[in-house]
Amino acid sequence: MTASHIPPAHPECRAGSAVGLAARHIGCADEELGQWVLRSRLEQAALGSRIPDPLELRGPRPRPPGPGLPWVKNTVLGNVACREYSAGQLQRTHVLVFAHGGAFVAGSLQSHDRLCRELAISTGRMVVAVNYRLAPEFPAPAAVEDVAAVMRALHREAAADGISLDVALGGDSAGATLALLAALRLHQAAPELVPSALWLICPNVDLTGRMARESDCAEGWGLSAAAMSHCLRLWAGAEAVSLTDSCAELLGALCGGEHPPRVLVATAGLDPLEAEGHRLAAALGVTPLHFPGLVHGFVQLGDVSPACATATREVVAWDGLRARGYPISSVMRPSTK
Repeated sequence: MTASHIPPAHPECRAGSAVGLAARHIGCADEELGQWVLRSRLEQAALGSRIPDPLELRGPRPRPPGPGLPWVKNTVLGNVACREYSAGQLQRTHVLVFAHGGAFVAGSLQSHDRLCRELAISTGRMVVAVNYRLAPEFPAPAAVEDVAAVMRALHREAAADGISLDVALGGDSAGATLALLAALRLHQAAPELVPSALWLICPNVDLTGRMARESDCAEGWGLSAAAMSHCLRLWAGAEAVSLTDSCAELLGALCGGEHPPRVLVATAGLDPLEAEGHRLAAALGVTPLHFPGLVHGFVQLGDVSPACATATREVVAWDGLRARGYPISSVMRPSTK
């Protein structure tokens, strides 16, 4: 589940109010994020112990536009609906396959449109966002199969056209988990299809939800561990333990191959999934890019918090994701397409 839902402003959270002043002292990277956290707590208090239905999480929400791009196109790859984004490259030679977050039950091409635009500009890759099937209508492994199907389709098309293809794979939150599981599935079936890079932001790798529930930030920081556990049950169900175990068993093989992928694991200090991200990074043999005062889903909160915006720029500009020969770009324009 990402933090893409921005709680509406609450009168008790004005900068000069007692709650607004308290926002400076709860450990967030900036006051704006602290106010967002306190507003989200007020919303949760109004809900009580009720966990929102997944369909409630899918409702349209206003979001600020991302930067304009010359190429944004809906398409189908491997019988899966996708959306392509490009800052200039129209041939699929360097691609990032992106899976959105949303606790496996929500999120869409539109919810992460701005982030995909920023990735296209920063990396020089064509970003292919996957509109994978959601639970509870389509439980695991449907979403993993969709992401893997897009990867296979890209490789088939490149082979048919005689194109040398460099495909990276990534996502945020549940999308990061799907990216990892799809990479593991591809490694088992056809090692040559393993992505060149993995971009994993706030990943969830304990699909039983136990680690999140035991976190010091289990509740009150945007993402609710109780709500996350509920969504995990809807998606993974009885397969949660086996999926978690198989993931752990295959990680060594994935990164111990002849051409292991470059890996970024980003974690946030006020995220119930922080420990899972650190455990994953250790298993992959990398040092996580850690943001101590940020919350889960910070890549969706750049319009709320300057600290989140800065962190988002850092992760989308990760050098391991940039297409070969592509310079760092600072072009960010209001969306026109």
